[in-house]
Amino acid sequence: FNIISTAHKARLTLLGGCIHFILEGYFVYNHKTMPRRLDLLGQMWKEYAKADSRYMTMEPFVLCMESITAVSVLYLRL
Repeated sequence: FNIISTAHKARLTLLGGCIHFILEGYFVYNHKTMPRRLDLLGQMWKEYAKADSRYMTMEPFVLCMESITAVSVLYLRL
């Protein structure tokens, strides 16, 4: 007994992959200027950094982790 159709699951999976790609890709692309970014995604990352300050200190591990996740999550979900 399956309530959610396979097509609906596929759409949700693709949406999740796109969200990861956009948000994490934005961070990877703008990591050097993130503390002074004033656009919506920049503000979202600054809010997230209140809980995890490594995102505003340009820690190499965070950049590496977000780079891998941004690309692999979208690829694996396709």
